[in-house]
Amino acid sequence: MSTMEAAHALEVERIILHMGYIEGLTPLDREWRSRFEQGDEAARDDLKKHWEERKAFAPRALDRVKFSLERLVKRAEKLGLVLGLENRDWPREIPSMAEMNDLLHTFEGAAIGLWYDVGHAAKQDLFGLAPAQ
Repeated sequence: MSTMEAAHALEVERIILHMGYIEGLTPLDREWRSRFEQGDEAARDDLKKHWEERKAFAPRALDRVKFSLERLVKRAEKLGLVLGLENRDWPREIPSMAEMNDLLHTFEGAAIGLWYDVGHAAKQDLFGLAPAQ
């Protein structure tokens, strides 16, 4: 039994999805985060470089997400489920908030929406990647 079938059998209405990581992009680790939080300028520079590198890999990852969601949303709708795309917290994860907007527009009217994680938004805000609004 798949997650969707199990959710349907349990009368769950929503499933939350983490859409994964961007392949080819080296993750920033906890040591980096500690340096960043202490105001280390080199850590801030590392983040800027990481975000620039991410731009090269993100389109392919976003295409894979869209491909997967096309299949998942059809099954979810048949079962009366809504898929929630959770905002992510680390730059290596997908989607970013800008990519989230693109996904929500692409699947407008489908059984899909944003699942807003306040803690993840606070991290994105801390990193200067997206304001926590």
